[in-house]
Amino acid sequence: MKFDKLETEEDRRTKIIEYISSHQGCNIEDIVRGTEKYVSRVTVYKVLGLLEKVGAIRRHKDKPNSRDHKFFVDTNNPLVSLPKEFDKFKNYYYPLLERLKKDIKEYLTYQERYAGEITQCFRDLALVGLIFAEFIRIYDTRALLVWPKQIQDTGSLKDLYMLLFSKVLEIRGEISKVFQFLFSDLGILTEEGILGNVGVNLLGQNILQSPLIYNIHEHNDFETATNIVIKHIMAIWEKDRKSYTLKVENLETKMDEQTGGFISRARKRKRKILEF
Repeated sequence: MKFDKLETEEDRRTKIIEYISSHQGCNIEDIVRGTEKYVSRVTVYKVLGLLEKVGAIRRHKDKPNSRDHKFFVDTNNPLVSLPKEFDKFKNYYYPLLERLKKDIKEYLTYQERYAGEITQCFRDLALVGLIFAEFIRIYDTRALLVWPKQIQDTGSLKDLYMLLFSKVLEIRGEISKVFQFLFSDLGILTEEGILGNVGVNLLGQNILQSPLIYNIHEHNDFETATNIVIKHIMAIWEKDRKSYTLKVENLETKMDEQTGGFISRARKRKRKILEF
């Protein structure tokens, strides 16, 4: 039998989880036979031990003295649920990227391009980035508040964080492909400026405007220490926001050059509406 070796631990773990998910209650020999094309017997035993350790799978005996163990997958375990959730997201998100490529490719074929359509391209690209960033926010929260309680083993928790970042980088790579496709023709827009706009939106307002974080009066040592931490965070926040804002401004300057000042005029109109 030809052996199609899986290169990474993540791939081997995923293959075994997929088999058990499709054959809930299978025994270890079933798993060995079902994955023998991809994973060796020794690796199957090793991975099963690791998955059981973190609660991704559980084994059950029909009788106390039985040697035949049945395996089941815990679908709520993040090592099981995260890959499935990302795959489902990709099923929705990748067609959106393709739709964007198609729309802008059609726009590029027009002989006369309206300046407002250029800004629409900018907004669509920024929206694609923001959608992905908001999706990742969900997992940032889980990684901080939920997963450490679900998985007690530090090494396994690190593996889960690595799994998350590998999934994020995979989708980020697909987004980069879209940018490369677009900017090979659409020279007035740059990936740096688009992502800078995403960064400005994600950073949001000054954290001191939050109802939970405010400029604390130093009545005691705790409040003094709190202000030190807030000032440290603010310094990082201001540095990043300034960097993202500069990238957006550089992009808008380039767009103004291409559209005869359309972006500046649109910004002034928006400011007047807000003042009114």
